Amino acid sequence: MNLTWYVKQFTGLTTTQLHDIYQLRAKTFVKEQSRSYQDPDDTDLTARHVFAYDHDRLVAYARIYEHAGIVSFGRITTDSDTVELALASN
Repeated sequence: MNLTWYVKQFTGLTTTQLHDIYQLRAKTFVKEQSRSYQDPDDTDLTARHVFAYDHDRLVAYARIYEHAGIVSFGRITTDSDTVELALASN
């Protein structure tokens, strides 16, 4: 695996990065975990987005944001297909 990490504000994300982030979050939280909450939400606009690509594939994501003076991490996920590949190769 050859990971390239990024930390960006919402306005610094490319349209492709934003698309990849929303796709991975939907796959993880809606499809795999059957969560039903508003995503994307307004927190995306002010959060720092931390994510990693393995070549051209988004494999990890989290967002960091402050609310009422407390720093929180949210929407933390890794791509389940990539995790399975990494485990199988060890």
